[in-house]
Amino acid sequence: VLNSHKISSKFFNIGNFSDIHELKKEFLKETQTFENILWNITGGQKIHTLAIYEAFLERTSNKHNDLILYFEANKTKYYIYDRHKKLIEITVDTYISLDDIFTLYNTNAYEKMELFPEPDTLTKMYLDVGKKALDYYEKDETFRKIFFAVMRPNPLIDEIKGGLEKQIRNLLNGLKPKLSDLKIMRAGYENFEYNINKIFRRLKNCQSPYEMRETFQSLYLITNPQEIYNEYWNAIKRAIIDELNKKIDEKNYPLVSEPLSKEKIDTLKKLIESLGGKMVDEIKNTIKRSDLIAFSMFDRNGHLFEWMVAGKIMNIIEEKRNLKNKISQIHLGVKTKPLKEDAKQDAELDIVITTRFGTTLVFEAKTYDFSGETIESKENQTLKKSGPYSKTIIVGPLLKSLEIKTEDEIKYPVYFDNKIIEQRANAEKHNISYACLDELDIVLEKQLLKG
Repeated sequence: VLNSHKISSKFFNIGNFSDIHELKKEFLKETQTFENILWNITGGQKIHTLAIYEAFLERTSNKHNDLILYFEANKTKYYIYDRHKKLIEITVDTYISLDDIFTLYNTNAYEKMELFPEPDTLTKMYLDVGKKALDYYEKDETFRKIFFAVMRPNPLIDEIKGGLEKQIRNLLNGLKPKLSDLKIMRAGYENFEYNINKIFRRLKNCQSPYEMRETFQSLYLITNPQEIYNEYWNAIKRAIIDELNKKIDEKNYPLVSEPLSKEKIDTLKKLIESLGGKMVDEIKNTIKRSDLIAFSMFDRNGHLFEWMVAGKIMNIIEEKRNLKNKISQIHLGVKTKPLKEDAKQDAELDIVITTRFGTTLVFEAKTYDFSGETIESKENQTLKKSGPYSKTIIVGPLLKSLEIKTEDEIKYPVYFDNKIIEQRANAEKHNISYACLDELDIVLEKQLLKG
C-alpha cells in the first residue's frame, strides 16, 4: 500500500525483543543509513513505542531531522512532533481506496459496486431506482404502507396458517386407518409411485375434508410394512399442509386497509412500474396482495431499501460539496474474504464509505427486526476489515419527520410495527449507532466534518 503511494518503507522483525534498550539498538542499527525518518507510533505495543521514542531522541540529538507521527482513531487529523518536540497538527486529505485499507487488514474486497466516484451503467440504473423509491417513500404515505405490507410477515395470515395446520393434522390423524384393517392387494404395491404422484396432483384441487378422504382411498391398496406406511402417511400430511400454506399465501388480503380512489390506485401503479415493478390491470377500490406481481425490479424490498439508502447518501453529498470533498470512494454490496489462496467469503457489508482521512463508514440497511447478535457481528466484521479507524451505523426505515412526541414516549404511525420502532433501542443497547433514513445528513456531517 505504501509503495502504491510512492512512499518508501522499512519493516522490522521485532517480535523477539522484550527489552526497550535492546530494541532501541536494533532500530538505530537498521536506520543508520537513512538521513531522515518518519517514525509511526500509531498502534502497536507500548514497549515498541518507547523504544522508537528513545531511538528518535538519540538520532535527533545527532542532528537528524526525524519526525514522530501519531494518528488517533475517529479524528481527521494526524499529529507530528519534530526534533524540537514542536507539535504540528495536519488535517488528513488524501485519496486512499477501500482496497488500500482492507489490504492493511488482510482482507480482499473481491466483489463490490462502486457508487462514487465512477459508477458503471448498471450501478447508475440501480441508483436511479433507489432514488425514485426514496422520493416516493418520503412523500407518499400509501406507498410506505404497501412497502411494509409486502416486506413484513402478515400476522393475521400467520395466525390462520398456524391454526389450520393444527386442525388438518388432527383431521388426518383421525382419518388414518389401522394397517390391520386394510385389505391390501399386491397390484396396489406395484403401482405405488404412480398412486402417490396421482394423489399429490389431485390434492391441489381438494376443497373439503370429504374430497381429501376420497383422494386417499387409493392409498388403502398399497401393501407396506407398518413403518413405511406411517412414513408415507406423514409425508402426505406434510404435503397437504405445505400445499395449504401456499394457497393461503396466494390468497387476497389487503395491503392497505382503507379504500382507495381510482386516481390513487392509478398513481400507485405508475410509481411501482417506474421502479420496475408490476401490478395487475384490473384493481377495484383497494390493493390486495395478489394485485401486486412485483414491487420493484429487485427480488425483495430489503434489497431495494439498500439502494434507497445509497440514493439518500448520494443525494446528500451531491448537495453538500464540503461532504463530497471528504470522500474517496463509496461502494455497495461489498463481499470480502481473507487475503490468501482458496479463501472463502467471510462477510458482506451493505454500503461502505472510504474517507479521505483513512477511515471507513459502514452503513447497514435494516428494514425490519434484527438480533443483538447480528448487530455485534456487523460491528466485529467492520473492526476486522478496517480496524479501529471505522464505524458501523445501522440505518432503518423510520422517518424522524413522522415522530409523534408525547409526554411519555415517541410514537409512529401504526404501519410501523413494534419491531421496526424498537430498532433504535436495540442498536443503542449494543452500543451501535442508529440513524433514521432522514437523519443521514446529520450523521454524515458528524462523521465527515469532525475535528
